[in-house]
Amino acid sequence: MDNVTIKGLVDSAAEKTGLPKKKVREVIDAVVETASDALEHGGRVEIRGFASFSVGERKPRVMRNPRTGKPIMVPMTRRVKVKIAQALKKRVAAQSLATGAGILIAGSIDPWADAIRDGLALFGYQLFTGLTIDDALRGSRFKPQDMAFVMVGPSMDDATYDAISRRFKLNAETSMLAVILGREDPDDLLRSRDVLLLPDGTFSSAEEAVELVRTEAERWREEKHYFGRQVSVRGPSDADSVEALKKTLEDFYKDALPDETETYKTLSALGEAIDNAAHYGNSDSPELHVTVTVMLNDERIAIDVKDEGKGFDFERVEEASATDAGAGLGMKMMRECADEVRYSEDGTRVTLVKQRSAKA
Repeated sequence: MDNVTIKGLVDSAAEKTGLPKKKVREVIDAVVETASDALEHGGRVEIRGFASFSVGERKPRVMRNPRTGKPIMVPMTRRVKVKIAQALKKRVAAQSLATGAGILIAGSIDPWADAIRDGLALFGYQLFTGLTIDDALRGSRFKPQDMAFVMVGPSMDDATYDAISRRFKLNAETSMLAVILGREDPDDLLRSRDVLLLPDGTFSSAEEAVELVRTEAERWREEKHYFGRQVSVRGPSDADSVEALKKTLEDFYKDALPDETETYKTLSALGEAIDNAAHYGNSDSPELHVTVTVMLNDERIAIDVKDEGKGFDFERVEEASATDAGAGLGMKMMRECADEVRYSEDGTRVTLVKQRSAKA
């Protein structure tokens, strides 16, 4: 909205009240003059739902002349203090939220923070920064689930990013909050030897960050309503990393089904799929990764497991199981525990689907 002048106030008030513009202008002038007289004489003016105005005094003090260095006496000064009404603060905050607000977790010296904040403001987004999640949230006064996105600046290392991502993505209330990561070389994250939750987007400059939010924020909002929860986790294929990958997904999945038996069965099927991807697809190589994406809503859970190697030869295993009762036990268990098991043609990807009822 454009800045509102006294003429704009008169026009709007006249339209809302049906009074002549001349009469409205006289009333506004009288209100301003009365309020000014009250403050001039040390009084207080309160306009309910808008703001209150009062006069404060600043005591005399000694300062130094910046040019000569000599001390000078600054006399007592009076100034008008303004306190915005809570109702107005809530209205402004609600409008900001409708446009979009996010937080940026960044170090005290971040190369892109100011440029990102200024760039997003041009498109109506508010950005609140902090050294920690709690610092940024306190500055915003929004709840995490009401944010449009969480941004992690390039000044934060992978371990800090992962801790931030886990706090949001492993929480049912904020799982669908977009977490985006800034890096001069975003591919560094994909080469990591750690088990990490993948960001919803990456950027390598302030301009890319602004464009990412501008073009993707609406999609993030739509997915938040379509999916109940979603997370993608990536880790190397060595034994320790595979176990850490499973543990991360268990933390995400532990409350997905109300029935403990069904939860155990589905986690067993997921574990088997991860083991196959790491061992048969990636040959247990720490240089090759397994990526798992879990999406769930009230109706079903879909789990996608992908390797970077030669894939799992599921057709050969299924053929062998037809004549050998001991062959393909893992695949049989997966099919018994999940409602649907689908492999890609090259065996590098398997999708498990489990039906679920809506939780009360």
